[in-house]
Amino acid sequence: MNTNLTSKFALAALLALLTTASTHAGTITLGNLPATGTDAATGISAANTYLCCLAFGTNANVNINSVPFQQVHPGGVAPPFNGTDTTHGGTYSLQANHNLNSTGANAATGQANGQTLVMLNNVIFVQSAAPVGSDLNQTYGGLTAGSNYALRVYYRQWAAGDNRSINVFFNGEGTLEAYAGNPFNESVGGAHYLEYDFKAASTSVNVYMTNLVANESVMISGMSLQQTAGPPVGAAINGQPVGVTNWAGLNTSLT
Repeated sequence: MNTNLTSKFALAALLALLTTASTHAGTITLGNLPATGTDAATGISAANTYLCCLAFGTNANVNINSVPFQQVHPGGVAPPFNGTDTTHGGTYSLQANHNLNSTGANAATGQANGQTLVMLNNVIFVQSAAPVGSDLNQTYGGLTAGSNYALRVYYRQWAAGDNRSINVFFNGEGTLEAYAGNPFNESVGGAHYLEYDFKAASTSVNVYMTNLVANESVMISGMSLQQTAGPPVGAAINGQPVGVTNWAGLNTSLT
């Protein structure tokens, strides 16, 4: 009787190990940046491992805390707008249902300082008067499945009084995840970022952004994709559990 129970418990433990499925979901948080000391407040650091850092809408690269942000400057072009971050190695693809353009017409002075201000001064946006439902979607590639990442999208107030109401969704774990603050006004005031922390299910991550008010396009100034942890190392199980030694084809070492 005791031998039979031991066998059953051992078998149950083995099956649990073999069939355990992750219930982890990504988290989406809002970060608020101060008007002064902005570079330090971002937490961007050369000590971190980045896959992609982009400055949108600018004609020149930006360097925040010794981390290069590559300029991405679509000029009224039909999407997709694709490329590779030549410093960090990741890829990017910008998609929209209208042409993509860049501008720095409204400076972000007073909302940030340092090199973060240089990045926030410029934006990319959707043309054609951005009718309701104009998408500004992004795909970033080069990830390692099973590794942990933090994806940020940086934005700021474009003009006081704007109702730049948008919805945003992320997908890095195989399931579309909505920001709990949807819909939110990008032009509420100040400098901000949305951060998506996730464990990669594949080699890419997607961001879906769309506007709810006509002629109030989604606007973004930059992004960063940081690897925060590598894939887990599987533990080895040597030998067979008591009572299951007669399983045909069962290996003596499982990882």
